[in-house]
Amino acid sequence: MENINTDNFSQAVISWQKQYGRHDFPWQKDRNVYRVWLSEIMLQQTQVNTVLPYYNRFIDRFPDVFSLAVANIDEVLFLWSGLGYYSRARNLHRSARIVVSQFKGVFPNRIEELQKLPGIGRSTAGAIMVLAYKKRASILDGNVKRVLARYFAIYEPINLGSTEKNLWRLSDELVPDKEVIPYTQGMMDLGAIICKRSQPLCERCPLQQACMAYHKQVQHVLPNREKQKEKPVRQSDFVLITQHQLVLLKQRPKVGIWGGLWSLPQRTELEQLKPQPIIAMGPKWLEFRHTFSHFYLDCRIYQATIDGLQALPMGWIWYNSSYSVSIGLAAPIKKVIRQWFLLESSNKSRSSS
Repeated sequence: MENINTDNFSQAVISWQKQYGRHDFPWQKDRNVYRVWLSEIMLQQTQVNTVLPYYNRFIDRFPDVFSLAVANIDEVLFLWSGLGYYSRARNLHRSARIVVSQFKGVFPNRIEELQKLPGIGRSTAGAIMVLAYKKRASILDGNVKRVLARYFAIYEPINLGSTEKNLWRLSDELVPDKEVIPYTQGMMDLGAIICKRSQPLCERCPLQQACMAYHKQVQHVLPNREKQKEKPVRQSDFVLITQHQLVLLKQRPKVGIWGGLWSLPQRTELEQLKPQPIIAMGPKWLEFRHTFSHFYLDCRIYQATIDGLQALPMGWIWYNSSYSVSIGLAAPIKKVIRQWFLLESSNKSRSSS
């Protein structure tokens, strides 16, 4: 251990959390394993303020694991739409069904069993063990990594496997035997409120006295991260085909971008319509760039007309853009449809006046 009294460290975090930490999140009230699990999945790579409205809507519709397990995946994706990283929603749905079918609706209370559920990694499993079951376990989310990297002045890039292994060791050793909930919550809160990515508030930090980065005045450059390659750019042509207020949509494959969500069809996918209707491609109507975690997608939206379409194959629908239907729409496509609908409504208003 790097010359640290673990009791002093954990007690400083616990005392700070009780006085200054975050206590009013909805999953902290009427706390149970389902609510903890749902919040931890939603919080993966996503800020708390973004998660809060999604969590509240999700809990209103799916108050327990049974209601989620019997739900249609389309409705799950609909409520998730806009939160991003949609594999989380699909894994959430799969896990709910496993918990109901294999565990009779009771989540496992062993970390090894939790990690077997889709979408639950080591850190998420640790958080569930602590926050739901009050058992001693360690976590290593982005906030905790930052606190540890600065406290111990770890210069090695934190996205290297060797560094992560070291951080896990430190995280494991620092967890106290008692008051694991305020300690674990405190580590997350410290990273979010005090030990922020930029402009950390060191003067308010309970760990300042022994923080090596603070004493070396390198807290603004730590943690280091190995430089990532520039994101590649992909292009895709989507087609906006409408009939009155109806928009033609196609469901995306489960694997790939917007997996399982509904989207405008790509230009090359129109060949799937059989018998082949007459499609007259119009001009490019809209162009924008959407950012994914590992690449940029340049989207070009073309308007087109269709004639002779007799029936839609499975995975295609006419979507009524004038009212909300519980299907999972890719967020950028939802914005495109809304923009088209508002434009159409405005044109009709002008023509009738």
